[in-house]
Amino acid sequence: MKKLTGFVLAALLFSSGTSHASSLNDDFSKLFERCRVAIEQSLALDKAELQPTQVHEDHSRSWGTNTTQTGWAFENSELYIVFTAWMSRDGTTRNLCDIHLQNPDQIVTESEQGQLLRYFLLRQNQLIAQGTHELDRALSPIPPVMNLGFLLSAQNPKGCTVTNNIALLPNGTYFSAGSGEQAIKSCDQN
Repeated sequence: MKKLTGFVLAALLFSSGTSHASSLNDDFSKLFERCRVAIEQSLALDKAELQPTQVHEDHSRSWGTNTTQTGWAFENSELYIVFTAWMSRDGTTRNLCDIHLQNPDQIVTESEQGQLLRYFLLRQNQLIAQGTHELDRALSPIPPVMNLGFLLSAQNPKGCTVTNNIALLPNGTYFSAGSGEQAIKSCDQN
């Protein structure tokens, strides 16, 4: 009876907790949509159920004249968001929302790569079919990296061109995805 009571209590504890347990692909789809919506609509990142986390030094960068970066993740997720706000020399603040593996040494299996690419391509095709997005025809291949991208057709409310992208190394040692306000074109508004 004690074993059964302990088992029931453990089951209740785990089922009623706020612990996040999801697949790599599920977490990717949720984080990608949060990034895309925040950057494309010039909104604050939706941090519901996300916890602040440290930005790994491999994902930390200085951009422009001033950079701030914050990390956000679901509890127990292999992925996290690095949200970057940076100011260019012309005084425009641009935002990037990148998705990385929390452990930069983690290998993304072929199956996981296929699932991530499948989600990205399906979402890209849905948005292009809606007429709100277009292929990024200026995206250059960088062999051996597999990279794909698409653009918001119009500028976002800040007047910036927005790109959405994914990049993987076939051997699984590199993964990155996200959305960002492009620096190759000026934004209409600050």
